Parts: sequence; structure tokens; C-alpha cells
Amino acid sequence: MCGGIPAPPIEGNSRHRGSRSDCDRRDPRSRAGGLLRALEWEGPAMVEFRVDRETGSCFFMEVNGRYWGTSSLPILAGVDFPLYHWQILHGEQPHVSGEYAIGMRWRWTPGYLDRLYSIMARSSGKIVRHTSRIRELVQIPIDFLPPIREALWSWSDPEPFFSELAASIFEHLTAAVNWLLRKLTRGGTSRYAKIYLRLRPEARSTYARLRTADALGTNRKYSQAIPGSMRSALFVCYGNIMRSPMAEAMLKRVLAEQGVNGVGVQSAGLHALAGREAHPLALKVSREIGIPLDNHRAQLLTPEMVASSDLIFAMDFENLAELCAVYPDAKNKIHMLSAFAEGKQRNREIADPYYGDEKTTRQCYAMLMQCVRNLAQSVFPAHETASAVGSTPVHY
Repeated sequence: MCGGIPAPPIEGNSRHRGSRSDCDRRDPRSRAGGLLRALEWEGPAMVEFRVDRETGSCFFMEVNGRYWGTSSLPILAGVDFPLYHWQILHGEQPHVSGEYAIGMRWRWTPGYLDRLYSIMARSSGKIVRHTSRIRELVQIPIDFLPPIREALWSWSDPEPFFSELAASIFEHLTAAVNWLLRKLTRGGTSRYAKIYLRLRPEARSTYARLRTADALGTNRKYSQAIPGSMRSALFVCYGNIMRSPMAEAMLKRVLAEQGVNGVGVQSAGLHALAGREAHPLALKVSREIGIPLDNHRAQLLTPEMVASSDLIFAMDFENLAELCAVYPDAKNKIHMLSAFAEGKQRNREIADPYYGDEKTTRQCYAMLMQCVRNLAQSVFPAHETASAVGSTPVHY
């Protein structure tokens, strides 16, 4: 069977095929038969040729040892290859007339969805010169007129059609959602998805809500309300080897500079390995800024630490979601340290520099110092003790 419709100007799946007789069928048929006999081929084979429109010659392209999705076209045209295959396997002699219906036109609806998505999303490759998107969009409904038959539809067995159509719709909806999330979250969603999945189930909804609010920028409008009776603070991060120990050391330094005594400050990690030294990058940068962490040893967060702390500060959304899930009774005293950041960084994550370098660690520590100084000034303003500052609480 020679036939087909020219390849679409935008790369993608074949969605429209036709049967025609515009080349010498004996040439490809004899060449295909000779090739398969020489190869001692067994089983189905689709031998593909390309037709030179000017000369009518057929040129061999490739052999596919399987049934293609376009197998429904020859079936509609009266050549049931799968049936013949089944008959041979069961010792029956298939009756092949050698003729097929000319002028059959076949459409594959999932392919049209692919095409429409390509046109609208402009994501399927380079567009051939002079291709009109408007013409493409106009042609799609025309191809659904009655003379053109649906490739997979059968009144007696509609399930394959609906199954493949549903799979195609789901694929494109998923792609559209992922595209939107990539726009909302810089760098895509894979990193956030991994965090979401490794969180305990009861923490996932909180994490998703925080991440969405951050992407939409709605979390920046909140301000922090800090009680004036704060006498103890706890900083929490993942491993207690980079961010939280530095925040602890910074607040101790700032309170000492302000002459404030009697405030307990400590740090811990939700997944800390007890006794572990500070990260090498943390050691190096902490020495540079004059707040060395040489004597720090990591400690795992305990319920006793949470119960004895007036305020608990998380570094990122993962920390915050997990803290609220594990210690729901302490939710009112758990906050983001970045609530004390300035400008666009307010209520955003203080990213973990664990996989970064000296530059990212310095940037992290600069942000920590800004937040810690603002925290200290809010709770212990100059010439006052335990003064409360704040308006609207931060909602998580």
C-alpha cells in the first residue's frame, strides 16, 4: 500500500493519513518481499518507502518489526494485517485479495490534540517557513467532517478510542500544569517535588501551601508579632551544621552587644547527626566574619527543646512544615526567621548552602545577620527591655 499525507510543518505525531495509488505498487512490493526473504524475516514487518512525486519512484526508507499505531488505516481500507498474522500463527490460510480501498482518509484524534498543543504552546520545534498557524487551526475542524474516518473508533469496541483519548488529554493537562508550576517556581518543580515526597504525610499540605504562597508572592504581606516576654529562642534547620548554629551564635553576639542577659539561645536540627562538627564551608566563612563555629556540635531536636522555648525559628518551608506537623501544640510559637528579613526576602526561605560554595554560604550568613539583628531590635529595642513590636501575625 503506497500512501500518506505530507509530513506536518510542525514536528509531532502523525494525525492524518490516507490511502492512494500514485506509484507503481509492484516496485515497493517486490523490493520489500525480496528484502524480507533475504533477511529470513519472521513475523510482522512494515517496510517503508518514500515516493518521489516528480518521477513516481519509490525509495526504501526503513523496516519496522512491529505494528504501528497507523495499522488501523489498512484495516479501514480492507487489509487486515493483524488478522492475517493471527490466521498464520493458528495454521490457517489467510485470504488476501491484494486490493485495497483507494481514497480512504483516516484521522487520529489524540494526534490532533498533540498538534493543537504544539500550535498553542509553540513548543514542538522549528516552524517551516510560510506556515500559517491560523490555517492550521482552521484545518483541524475540517478534518473532523464525516468523509474522514476515526482511526480507532468502532461502535462494537469503543474502549480503545476512549482509552487513548483519555491518556492523551491527561498527558497534555499534566504538561500544562507543569508549565504553569515552572513559571511560578523558578527552576521547575523537581526539587520541590522531592522535598514534598520525603516529608511525612501530615506535613505535605502545609509545605504545599507555603510553596504556593511564595510562588504567588502572597506571603510577603504578613508581618510578625513577637511576644515581649521572650526569654528563650530556638533556631532549627535540617542538620544543625550550617544555618541554625550560625543564627544561634549571631543572636548571642548581638544580645551581648546590646547588654541583654538572661535570654537562652540554642539551635538544633530536625535530622541532625548528634555530635557532628559544623560543615567545612560554615567553619571557613564563620571565621571570616569573626563568629567561629569551631566548638559547635550538632544536636537533634527534641520535644524538651520545643517545650522550653518561647520562640522557634525555621529556616525554610520544609523545616516549618515539619515542625508544625511534629509539634502541633507549639504551632503558635513556630515562625520563619525570614519574617525579619527586609524587602522582597521577607517570609521567604533562607536557602540551605549545604550544596553550594563559599559565595552562597556568605550570602546565607549575610541574610541570617540581617534577620537576627532585626529580631533582636524588635524584642529588645534600644533603651527598652522586652518591648513588643508587631502587628498582624504571620499565618502558615
